[in-house]
Amino acid sequence: MTIRKKVAAAAVAASILSLSGEALAGGFQLNEQSVTGLGRAYAGQGIMGDDLSAAWYNPAGLTLLPGTQIQLGGYTNNLDIDYEGKSGATENGRKRTSPILHEYITHQFSDNIWGGLAVIMPFGLSDSYDKDWEGAARGYDARLMTIAINPSIGWKLNEKVSLGAGFTAQYIDATVSMKRSMLGQNVYTRLNDATDWGYGWNVGAMWSPTDSFRLGFGYRGSFTHKAHGNVKFSTDEKGSKTAAAAAAAARSNPQMAARMVAAMQQLGVSAADMMSLAQGGSITLDGGAQMDSPASAHVSWVWKYSPKLRLSGSVRWTDWSSFDKLIINAGSLPHSETDVPMKWRDSWFFSLGYDLDITPKWTIRGGVAYDRSPIGNSRYRTALIPDANRVWATLGATYRFDEHWQFDLAATHIHGIGNRDLYASPDSEKIGRYKKLNCYMVGAGIVYRF
Repeated sequence: MTIRKKVAAAAVAASILSLSGEALAGGFQLNEQSVTGLGRAYAGQGIMGDDLSAAWYNPAGLTLLPGTQIQLGGYTNNLDIDYEGKSGATENGRKRTSPILHEYITHQFSDNIWGGLAVIMPFGLSDSYDKDWEGAARGYDARLMTIAINPSIGWKLNEKVSLGAGFTAQYIDATVSMKRSMLGQNVYTRLNDATDWGYGWNVGAMWSPTDSFRLGFGYRGSFTHKAHGNVKFSTDEKGSKTAAAAAAAARSNPQMAARMVAAMQQLGVSAADMMSLAQGGSITLDGGAQMDSPASAHVSWVWKYSPKLRLSGSVRWTDWSSFDKLIINAGSLPHSETDVPMKWRDSWFFSLGYDLDITPKWTIRGGVAYDRSPIGNSRYRTALIPDANRVWATLGATYRFDEHWQFDLAATHIHGIGNRDLYASPDSEKIGRYKKLNCYMVGAGIVYRF
């Protein structure tokens, strides 16, 4: 394997690892598609009828939204991922915050047909460490942006049953940096703007056996992303000088040159790559990878306990066990030489929430949740996705200014629990653990009803 192909495989693997996902949530999947929903930990998602997120979570819930409505919202996301190594070294990947935005439009076409459009960010990642920290071989900087466009339709069969379906077009853009040690030198790789479009579908159903109880089901199918970008491979100043000095010495000493050529052949590094690095200090090449976005399903319920109090709950399953490995495209190399094992498991999300109308204009809400990480074996945890099992605590409020305007606020604390060990690689020894894995979020949104 040439040094170019080694770098392509390593950098692309790191980048797509970042695609496996939530801001400190199951893998890298984002729950945060509704400020109103965040306030109750996404209990009853898609069938509450007080915001427009049914257009994403469960299109059958569109039938609860009369007329034409528009919703805009966003969050600020702050991580506190405090790492301590066995050597005593410390690091924290919280150096960057990232906004999470969403927009919805819904319209009632008739007594039985509704349409919806969701423009959201369903997956995301943003963390940053010092480039020379001890875990840099598995990544020190990552940013992932996704934008999904999801038109959907809801059909009210009768007063008790509604159905819905939607189509998703999803765009991804990832940038990831990692550090390697090759030929005794520090090598830095950066995958720039690995982009792709993927396409999928979702369906939903809602059953209302009584006026005070609703039950919903939603399913989102899997689809494939094939990300393509460019990889910049460079050394630090010391590495460039060392490579240049070695090349100059080899040119003046035929026996040394022969030994260097033999050594590079044994490592699979071409002389042309070595000279390019010595002369310019960097190489830029193509890279790519393939990953399946997992299928997911959820069941939600809402119970109107009294005229002013509503209780709700949700259970969601995500098929992360299908994410068994990353398929890396590195020139003509067979996949068996470059694929990266992941060994993830299915994840589960459980939440309970409440909504309490304290006045005709004000509603307060809260919720708790447990989110099981897809990382069952800590040897496969990476610094870019330092995932662990999580517990949620959320609060929120709605103010209805008049019959048209609604304003929402929400805040949450997500706390990682259980095993938080970090390994240099799946086959190496433990290098440290995360003392804390916390996420703090604050969101605000508006709804306008025509």
